[in-house]
Amino acid sequence: ETQTGRCSQFNVNESAPAIQWPSTSLYCACRWNYRKLAQQFGCKKKEVKARLKNCGVRVTRTGTNQSINCQPVDHGPQCWTGRVIDLSPNAMQALRLETDDTVTIEIVRGGVLNESKL
Repeated sequence: ETQTGRCSQFNVNESAPAIQWPSTSLYCACRWNYRKLAQQFGCKKKEVKARLKNCGVRVTRTGTNQSINCQPVDHGPQCWTGRVIDLSPNAMQALRLETDDTVTIEIVRGGVLNESKL
């Protein structure tokens, strides 16, 4: 699934016990279309969340084609924001993004790539 839309910085409380924070500093939260992903993954809708843990998200800055690969750690941003992704501060910095800049996001099946292409 590929989406284009606005982004923002993902402000988190890293001591929160409910989320296991990745060792990478490039992480994100996205609004997933679970029904569409279930069809693509060939699984039931309720199984998509577990499958996403084995995927990465390629984030590409519109206009520059700079991209990085992030690890999804949460569901968000809130619908009322009109944004498609929240990015970690390091991910925002790596792509030189500001809140509400436009990015394209794509699910990378098979895990997060460790290298950032800038």
